[in-house]
Amino acid sequence: MREDNSSGPQLNMISEETEVNGTITTTNDIRVAGTINGDIITKGKVQATPTSKLNGDIIAVDVDLSGYFKGIMRVSRKIILRKSARVEGELNVKSLVMEEGAQFDGTLNMSEAKMSESVKTGSNGAASGKAFKAMKG
Repeated sequence: MREDNSSGPQLNMISEETEVNGTITTTNDIRVAGTINGDIITKGKVQATPTSKLNGDIIAVDVDLSGYFKGIMRVSRKIILRKSARVEGELNVKSLVMEEGAQFDGTLNMSEAKMSESVKTGSNGAASGKAFKAMKG
């Protein structure tokens, strides 16, 4: 019989040389070392290693990025761009930490009003405002 580990934190992992095509929805943290072509929606943290390639929107509480990202991020607390991070797109967040050497080409919105507006007019609608509100509350 399987033990119930529901009291501890859970972590989803996408390993190097793994490619996922489609939307990932979870209430737990996710660590990515591989490639995701699609959206990530989580009530937890997205941690992307230097080998990660993320092509799609992200809705999360926190993001710690060391790899490549292209799309729109809607993050309710903090984004950390490590020195090896390369970002093309739009960041919507309350707090941003960017290490020397990180590359960012895009738009940064740090006001609540702009974040809400961006959610309503999202790039492809897959990571919807409804998902963002559910993640926040």
